[in-house]
Amino acid sequence: MTTSPGPARGYLLDNARAEAGERFVWLAELFDGVTRGHIGRLGIGEGARCWEVGAGGRGIPEALAAAAFFPVGGRACDRLEAATVRHVRGELLAAGLADDAEIDAHLAAVDAGELDLTLAPLISAWGRRPG
Repeated sequence: MTTSPGPARGYLLDNARAEAGERFVWLAELFDGVTRGHIGRLGIGEGARCWEVGAGGRGIPEALAAAAFFPVGGRACDRLEAATVRHVRGELLAAGLADDAEIDAHLAAVDAGELDLTLAPLISAWGRRPG
């Protein structure tokens, strides 16, 4: 039996693992545009004070006043899928949910563009402190 490289218990997509950085790159490519669109529609601009909370990189704080689109697939989605599978590979193996050959075949299909991958919708929320 193959053992997991990560912790035996805890959050499956632990941000302390080395693979997390690659996942954040592709999450940002997929969703930063959506967040920038919300910011633009809210009229947030120069002089506004914003509190950016979430599991993201530096892209949104650096571009709080930019505008954007809703991603449903494409290269970033494929790369996110591959990064996620690599991230949880040990747990999939340890739980007996897949074997090495199945994981390798899935990653090869992703890399070859053979899958039509998409993500669940991104849900965003925002608010303003009264006066």
